[in-house]
This record gives sequence, C-alpha cells and structure tokens, in this order.
Amino acid sequence: MKRSFVTAIVSIFATLSPPAMAQVDPELSPAEAQEIAYEAYVFGASYVDNYRVYLQSIFNPDFAVPMTPNSFVHLRDLVGPELSDTPNNDALFSYTILDLRREPVVISVPEVEDDRLYMLQMGEVNTNTLPYISSISTGTAAGDYAIVGPDFVGFLPADRLDGIISTRGQLVAITGRTAVDGAADLPAVHAIQDAYTITPLSAFLGTEPPAGPGPLGPLPWDEERAAGIGIMDYMAQFFAWQLPTLEEVPMFARFARIGLVPGKPFSTEGISPEIISAIEEGLSAARAEVDDVASNALHPDAGGGWQFGTENIAQVGTNYVLRSAVSAETIYPNAPDHAMYGAGRIDADGNTLTGANNYTLTFADGALPPVDGFWSLTIYDSATTAMVPNALERYSIGDRTEGLVYGEKSELTICLQVSEPQNPVCNWLPAPEGQFYLILRLYAPTEQAASGDWTPPPITRQ
Repeated sequence: MKRSFVTAIVSIFATLSPPAMAQVDPELSPAEAQEIAYEAYVFGASYVDNYRVYLQSIFNPDFAVPMTPNSFVHLRDLVGPELSDTPNNDALFSYTILDLRREPVVISVPEVEDDRLYMLQMGEVNTNTLPYISSISTGTAAGDYAIVGPDFVGFLPADRLDGIISTRGQLVAITGRTAVDGAADLPAVHAIQDAYTITPLSAFLGTEPPAGPGPLGPLPWDEERAAGIGIMDYMAQFFAWQLPTLEEVPMFARFARIGLVPGKPFSTEGISPEIISAIEEGLSAARAEVDDVASNALHPDAGGGWQFGTENIAQVGTNYVLRSAVSAETIYPNAPDHAMYGAGRIDADGNTLTGANNYTLTFADGALPPVDGFWSLTIYDSATTAMVPNALERYSIGDRTEGLVYGEKSELTICLQVSEPQNPVCNWLPAPEGQFYLILRLYAPTEQAASGDWTPPPITRQ
C-alpha cells in the first residue's frame, strides 16, 4: 500500500518540472468537465483563499503586513477605533510564513507565567490547522519544536526537541496570539514576543545547511482573474505546494482530465468552447454552494440573538465544502479547545442591534462564560467594523475588566447603549448611534462551552 501511494504521488507530481502547459483529456465530455470542475473548486478554493489572505505576504511588498519567510512580524500596540475588520485588544498578534522546502525549522518559545495564555496556530496550504504550540496544549515551560515539511529526508534529534510537528505543506502560515491585559502589560508581552524564535534545523544542530530551494514564483494576485476560470491556474500552482493524502490521489487524477495538474499552468488554449463553458458552469455551481454554506452553516443560531457554534471547523477532514466555506468566511478559525467566538447582530426578538435602543446582557450567578483562560465582550460599529469611540476608552468588557459591579444576586449585567446608564449595577459598554454587533470571545473554554451545555444569555432590549 505504501509503495503504491508513493508511486501515485510521484506520477502526479512528476509534472512539476518542466512547467509545460497541462492538456485536457480528449475523451472528456461537457458533463464530465462540469462535474470535475465543481469538485476541483470545492476541494481547491481553500488553497486559493490561503494565498489571497496569507501566503502572498512573502511575495507582495505592497501586502498589508509584508513578511519574510521564517521570521516573525509582531504587532506591538493595543488598537483603538482607528482600526477596522473586527480587531480586539485581548492579545497581541505575531505572524509569519514558514518555508520548509530547504529544511525543517525549530520554533522556540520562552517560559511564561502559569496564568499567561499564548498560542501559535499553524495552518497548512489547504488551511487545515496543525497541532498548536501553546500554553494550552504544550504548557507554559520553554520549549523547542521542530516543524517538518514533506521534502525532508533525515533524522531528528528527539532528545533535543520538545515536540515534532509534521506537515504535507511546503509553506505553513502562523498566527500567534499572546494575551495582553491592558497597556501596563505591554512590556511583558513584548518580551515574550521577542523570545519567539525560528531557527533552521541545521543552525539549531550546528551542521552545514542543505542547498537552498529555487523560487516559488507564484502568479501575481488578481481578484478578477480568481473570480473566473482563472482560478484554475491558481489552484494548479498552489496544489504543488502540498502533497496529497492517499484519499486525495484519485481526485488529482480526475482534475488532470480538465487540465488541472499541480505545478503546470492552466490555459483554455486548445480547449473547445463547449468544454470551457462546462468548466465555468461547474465552477459557478461550486461557488454558489460554498457561499451558501459560508452564509448559513457557519452561523448556528444559539438563541437570544446569538450565533455561537461548537463544531471544530479548524480541522474538517474530508468535508471539502466546509473547508472552503470556512476559508472564505473566517480563515484559520481556532480549535474549540483554544478559543470560541460568538456573534450577536440581533436582539432576542430578532431585531437588528442599534444605538437607537438600549440593551442588557445579564450573566446569572455561576453562569459567566466557562473558561480556563479569560473571556471578553467587544462591541463594533457595523458601518466601520471598528471598535466604538467613547470618552471612557472602553471597547470591551470581560472578566479582566477592573471595577465590575455585580447585582444583589451576584449577577453581572452589561448595558449596551449610547448614553451612560442610570442603573448603578449596570456595567456600561458604550454603543454607537447606528447599528452595531457584538463578539463574545472565550479563551481556553471548558468542556461546558465546547459541548454546547453553556450558551450566552439573551440580548434584551429595554
């Protein structure tokens, strides 16, 4: 079985050099072309989303956060209402793209306090999440962890490593989060960030490095091109960056029938208009299904105005429709043992949240978000997707917020409104005058939250 698997992979990926144009199966019917194109998009859209959102950062100097492979970029400051796209001040972020083609790398992390939460989330080219390096999964002690790509042949010194994480991807995207508790905590967090290091295996061992790999040379990103049949060219390129599993090998053989071969440019040249039209129809149908799943299945209704899911959408196995929907909607979500997020855009009666009304959110005694880490509730202006400017400079409330006031029955009530509430036991989270939404974040949630036994209290209009 192992021999046949390797042989199959070699036969498919042998086409990577030279990168001649792929050819369409002359026996292909329009119906088959449409079906295969549909399957290809469902399987491959996540690869393209990963490049669009993350991987192009090492190729495009004009990218929002340009990166150098195997070197962290750390965000150092707390953010305010000037930043859009639903940011938060729960953690400072660190980013990088690992290039594992030359050799494995060793990620080193420092010892942190027992109550300090950090997580390095790593994603493959297809966007599935690898095992974490984090205070939750690997502990708070200092450690050295080898990340090994598919091209490595050799031995690893297990006695010098605290863990080994293997991937079929030549590139790995890392999103790091280090919990921060306000401005006074920034120096401590900066010290932790500075102690995150990435070392080539040869440098870690003090040996000669292997020869360097050639350039990846990806296509420049073109949103319009990716929205049409041009996405086939992107998929062909990015498929070459991650070896398939045994279950995926027959799929790649089918993809080759429509000219979609890892590492080979895709072109419509020489393809009949009927086959081109069939491929476009298949891609369009797949896009529609993925968009439907992204709009509906990823936002389960938890009642009371909340969307709060418990499914692990960080690792979805062979559910390729769900994987592509996740990458389109919320690429690289956390595994539920590390973090869970809930969103509130309507009140308990189903009406859109707006600053024209006042709302309360009351956690009964013993019913606060169940976490081993911490939790926060952040309010955002729907028009800007930014936090709400206010004189208090209070953009969120959580269990780390100073001066929380509890009611007579030890309940915690949060008031969501434009003006300061008169109720002395209502903890004010200032709202904008227009429409707004809420994000509830649970870090290191307990099994009570992950199982769905706990849900947020209703968002109640006063």
